[in-house]
Formats: sequence, C-alpha cells, structure tokens
Amino acid sequence: MVLTDVWCSSGALMPDESLVQTSGFNDRERVVRVFDKSCCKCDWKEILSGLVNQRWYATNHVLPDGHQIVIGGRRQFNYEFYPKTMSSDKAYNLAFLAQTNDPVIENNLYPFGFLNTDGNLFTSANNRAILFDYSRNQV
Repeated sequence: MVLTDVWCSSGALMPDESLVQTSGFNDRERVVRVFDKSCCKCDWKEILSGLVNQRWYATNHVLPDGHQIVIGGRRQFNYEFYPKTMSSDKAYNLAFLAQTNDPVIENNLYPFGFLNTDGNLFTSANNRAILFDYSRNQV
C-alpha cells in the first residue's frame, strides 16, 4: 500500500532490485518511497523528508555507485542524490535547467538523463542538451 499521493512522481530501480520512487502531489513533494521486492507482504516504506527539495516532475537515474541522481522538477533548477550521505545531503545548482525553462509552458519537466560511457550524464531538456559531470558539477 502506498500511503501518499504519487501523482507526477519519478523513480528508478536500484541495484539491489528495490524500487525507489520520489516525490508526489501536494504536500508529498519531498517524500521518498522504497519497495523492497524481497518482502512480498510489506508495504512501501515512506521517508517523508527524503529529499532536500520538492521534486514534482523530476527525473531519477541510477549511477554506477548505486545512488540515484534526482534532477529538476517543477521550479527546481538543481539536482540531489538518494540515498543521502553526509557529503550529499544538499541540492546542487544546475544552471542548465533554468536556461531551458519556459515558465509559460513548463517544457523542461522530466528532463532526460542517460549515463554516457565516459561516466558523464547526457541530460536534455526543452530543445537543448549537455554532457554533465555530476561528480564535479561541471558541464
């Protein structure tokens, strides 16, 4: 059972095969939900403040180290990581998301993200794309 509204959320499958789903509607835009497939009779575990920022219409992508990068969302021109560590317990500015935002039609929601063979993240939003080194916060 999911206890909070998942409308316009995002998620990804973790290396341990658990499903991590982030954000949702209304007052649930910072929730992280985790479903562990090994527990067939369990409900989703919900972490109410699992994200630093509200992430309605964001994108999740699994990284080689097993974390997820959560990019953008409505009026969020930044990214963060899940699960949190001491060094990743914040959001990082990504000017590209502000540059591709058209506030009238919000056409950079759910930005695309694909891990490139060189370890960088190919990210596209609206009509532009970048190759992004998320570990150094550099385009």
